[in-house]
Amino acid sequence: MNLSFHAAARERPASAALVEHGNVFTYEELLPRVEAAIRSFRAAGVAPDRPAAIEVAPSAVSIVSLWALFEMGVPALLLHPGWTDAERRLVLEEAAPVRLIALPRDVDCDRAPDEPEIPPAPLPDDERPAAILYTSGVSGRPKGVLLSRRAFAAAAAASARVLGVKEEDRWGLCMPLAHVGGLSIVTRSLFARRAVAVAAPFRADTLIRAAARDRITILSLVPTMMTRLLDREPPWRPPKHLRAILLGGAPIFPSLLKRCARIHAPVLPTWGMTETCAQAATARPDGVPHAEAAAPPLPGVELRAPGGRVEVRGPTLFSGYFPAGAHADPFDDEGWFDTGDRGFLDDGGRLHVLGRREEVLISGGENVSAPEVEAALLEHPDVEEALVFGAPDREWGERIAAAVVLREGAILDDGALRDHVEARLAPHKRPRLLAVLPALPRTAAGKTDRGEAARAALSRLRPL
Repeated sequence: MNLSFHAAARERPASAALVEHGNVFTYEELLPRVEAAIRSFRAAGVAPDRPAAIEVAPSAVSIVSLWALFEMGVPALLLHPGWTDAERRLVLEEAAPVRLIALPRDVDCDRAPDEPEIPPAPLPDDERPAAILYTSGVSGRPKGVLLSRRAFAAAAAASARVLGVKEEDRWGLCMPLAHVGGLSIVTRSLFARRAVAVAAPFRADTLIRAAARDRITILSLVPTMMTRLLDREPPWRPPKHLRAILLGGAPIFPSLLKRCARIHAPVLPTWGMTETCAQAATARPDGVPHAEAAAPPLPGVELRAPGGRVEVRGPTLFSGYFPAGAHADPFDDEGWFDTGDRGFLDDGGRLHVLGRREEVLISGGENVSAPEVEAALLEHPDVEEALVFGAPDREWGERIAAAVVLREGAILDDGALRDHVEARLAPHKRPRLLAVLPALPRTAAGKTDRGEAARAALSRLRPL
């Protein structure tokens, strides 16, 4: 198997490739649309010599466009539709030069008489870059993560060894395509020659209907999504054809796993990140309800936790940060990557993740850089100092909270502050809770004591 839609259409022409709103499209039926998208991109000057930046959402047209770029060997730099203009501009300026392209709308599926067919030989799944995803880091600026065709191939193979591949498999897509969790559903399904079932945008009612109507067999959810399903009235019961729910992307509380066990939801706690091509550790589907969010590494993936620092090594790892030369080498001499998480391995080799180190928060499955949010708050004329932290929350894992010190004589207007951050930050990055402090605690070295400041702010938090 390989990252080639053309090869998939040749090998399994009558098999379902895409399901959307109850409509089923086979590989053979969608091949003309993929080829039409390729012609459209070529006419726009898109070629493998540099990345193509494209805004994607979980939809049929976005998935067809990704298949086309994979076939062309063009690295896809994925833009999140929820980004503000400032966030989008920052990524495009850092990634320059890239070709900014638009999604095809009404693609012509009739090949021109003089237009050659797409070459049938697929590209090798080697170190060629397939996608660039931007993720928040502790530096406060998003970093481009370069994922190769090799990494996607290794990740898909490892995931398939754990989950198995069934003839009837349809993987439900309700996560953003500009995140590795959503993109990997598309790549894993293509490698397995199975179907992606679009169930987006996520709403509990929408997903429940899609899972039943489209006979979804596998889902990838963050804890917030799972909580919304469980909170439904009347109570939701997973259909019998749903054989696995990968649950990860944020802290998983034991109480959530207990709720899942009560309704026999086939939940598999999983851990991974953009740099590991999504899954890196996943619980095995042995039919036993999971009482804790611990999981062994995927086949071929190595994990260790020296001093509580979770590190990973293996073929699913990214190639480095993008653009080349703008970031330090993220790997040590033996190929280990420090994930930035805290955790440990138990006697059974299962990974227990305790949380993010330093200043990256996870809210509703979204990585949020505390320094990035702090920088936006400090641009407000009434804010002298700002510290952002995660307030524990059963639904979101962490809610984004901010402690601010006002300039002398300033009186904070909550509405003006909301407008300020909305213009600068995507919704998942905006502080939902606020505390005004007279000063931020300092360490002996004069630096802000983040832990002490968060503790001081907790009792004063109020909704923003």
